[in-house]
Amino acid sequence: FMETTSKRKSGTTDLTVGKPLFQILQFALPLVLGTLFQQLYSFADTVIVGRCIGADALGAVGTTYSLNFMIIGFMLATCNGFGIPVAESFGAKDSEDLHKYLFDGAALCEAMSAAPLLRRIHTPAEMLDYAVRYIRVIFLGIPATVLYNYSSTVLRSLGDSQHPFYFLLVSSFLNIGLDWLLIVPLNMSVEGAAIATVISQLVSGILCTWWFFHKVEGIRFTKERCKLSVPHCKRLAYIGFPMGFEYSVSAVGAVIMQD
Repeated sequence: FMETTSKRKSGTTDLTVGKPLFQILQFALPLVLGTLFQQLYSFADTVIVGRCIGADALGAVGTTYSLNFMIIGFMLATCNGFGIPVAESFGAKDSEDLHKYLFDGAALCEAMSAAPLLRRIHTPAEMLDYAVRYIRVIFLGIPATVLYNYSSTVLRSLGDSQHPFYFLLVSSFLNIGLDWLLIVPLNMSVEGAAIATVISQLVSGILCTWWFFHKVEGIRFTKERCKLSVPHCKRLAYIGFPMGFEYSVSAVGAVIMQD
């Protein structure tokens, strides 16, 4: 694992060797495409909720955006920050540090795992019920969101940006299908859109986790490696949490403007 530069079966690649431009382009292209396909989540919710439930439901889902992004965006950026020490230890071929950062990062993510706020940001009365029902499911699904973001970040930190993109692609189309199924035939209203999003993220997170444990070479979590390390946790928090706060600043501003 630490001696090879590329794992053809797992997709992980040592970006410190080879032609830099080619390596960067090969790694970055799936990231760009993944960002585009990730918009399918909100696009599918907007189209299906607006057409099949009504304007109030569509407005309610839109009302929750800043609150949703403030919480979920913080976790997304924090998980990305946790991936930086993982990438550094992978590039340095330091297996012990790599395993420590992987385990401690997962522990911190687990620790991270709102109706009153919706009233505070002046959600219109006719939309409040829809908004509460939608955001409640989204927040209950936070563990699924954290699972996907951390597992995909870990794979990218090991040089594999392709498989997180493939799994995101699968979950994006799954989300569209579940949106239609839960809202139209099953008549689940806005909860259906939220459940579809949570299930899709859970599926992509499980796929990333499965790929990591079954396909990535050289990962062996022993009893000694599965103990919390204060120095490693401090470094993860030092990098990850500021990134999370920075990412959610714009959402905090939007919540304040709605107040």
